Amino acid sequence: MIEINQEQLFHKLKNTPLRSNTYVCKLAILDHIHECIAKDTHLKAIDAPKYSEWYQALDKELMDLKILLDMYFYNKTVLYQQRIEKFIQHLNKNMQSSDIK
Repeated sequence: MIEINQEQLFHKLKNTPLRSNTYVCKLAILDHIHECIAKDTHLKAIDAPKYSEWYQALDKELMDLKILLDMYFYNKTVLYQQRIEKFIQHLNKNMQSSDIK
């Protein structure tokens, strides 16, 4: 399997309509989110086995979503670091409050 880092991904996709048009990229992200939620809801409703081909299809949709997000947020390292720090703060706060109970 060939590994592609974020820089290589951006280079391959930088001239695509998705990368050059942030509005279209946002629409693609939102569409994938909707698809993932719908598939997950359906799989829960039919009580599909967690390791079924249906969940593998959901994983593929989630990976497509990750690729779109990576493309959209390319070169946003400051925002990424800020959000990571905030996420960790909330996680620690929630862990501490659950320890108290």
